[in-house]
Amino acid sequence: MFAHELHTQMASIRKLQNGKWRAQVRHSGVPSQSKVFRTKAMAETWAREQEQAYESGWVTTGAAKRVTLGELFEKYEKEVLPGKKGGNKERSRLRLLEDAFGKVSLAQLSADRVMGYASARLQLVESDTVRRDLSLLSAVVHLARTSWGYSLQTNPVQDAVSALNRQRVLRRKVERSRRLYPGEYKRLLRALHSNETMRKVVRLILETAMRRDEVVRVRPADLRPDGLRITDDKTGKTTTIPVSKKARALVSSLGVDGFGLRGDSITQAFSRACRRAGIEDLRLHDLRREATSRYFEKGLSIPEVQMITRHSGWGSLKVYTRPTSAAVTDKLG
Repeated sequence: MFAHELHTQMASIRKLQNGKWRAQVRHSGVPSQSKVFRTKAMAETWAREQEQAYESGWVTTGAAKRVTLGELFEKYEKEVLPGKKGGNKERSRLRLLEDAFGKVSLAQLSADRVMGYASARLQLVESDTVRRDLSLLSAVVHLARTSWGYSLQTNPVQDAVSALNRQRVLRRKVERSRRLYPGEYKRLLRALHSNETMRKVVRLILETAMRRDEVVRVRPADLRPDGLRITDDKTGKTTTIPVSKKARALVSSLGVDGFGLRGDSITQAFSRACRRAGIEDLRLHDLRREATSRYFEKGLSIPEVQMITRHSGWGSLKVYTRPTSAAVTDKLG
């Protein structure tokens, strides 16, 4: 029997017959916690600490133990992705995360588990890709903690990334400078000899510096007297860019529905063509850098190039500008 009992909002403090005090904390969805102390003051202090921990989200609730990351990925895909740019890329990344973490409960997700995933993934892809994987996983966990009602002491993905950075497992992002080497353009087109649509894609990017997803959406109806209308670009804007006669002819030659290709299909076809041509370390997006650099080599000014590439300023534009030594030498005379 208890000789005395004192109730607080979330805890009960009870005096035992042996003179000691038991503090017990209960809350819906959280396993009951109890502990015996020599004094009532010690029991009350411990109970307050447990209440504060719960209110601060430092207690893993039963809900967090029941929900799987697969269910959270599905929620993220339905509620968040429709309003995001680049949703298709994140959707593909969610499929990878689903394979690795889909059956894991939110409460079971640990920094060690995340670090194990990162180490295995680094055997296949570059650090930048792994960082993007973990960034998306962290975003889902953050929403679960802050907006979807699941309490966790910390975000284990952030803890894992901090540890990986300290151990220098994830290398810092290296700014790419890849351009087409002499002869690669002809080799690439030869490798695409049986795919006229992809040959046009490559030519159009080199003429316009368009992004892949912009190429997917381009239609002959987008041609204007003063250029080519780009709808819903990376920043969500619709603008008209100046284009060359070659670019105008390429777009005019397309069917009413444009290229009729998905973005991932273009990337895959480009990668296969590079392998057939024996071209290493060339990505589709590198063609945008090649096109931008060619504009400057033609003598266009920074504002003129910005009209075409739609970069916000020189700081972001210069990443896509890689003059060749030969071009600079020719200018020096």
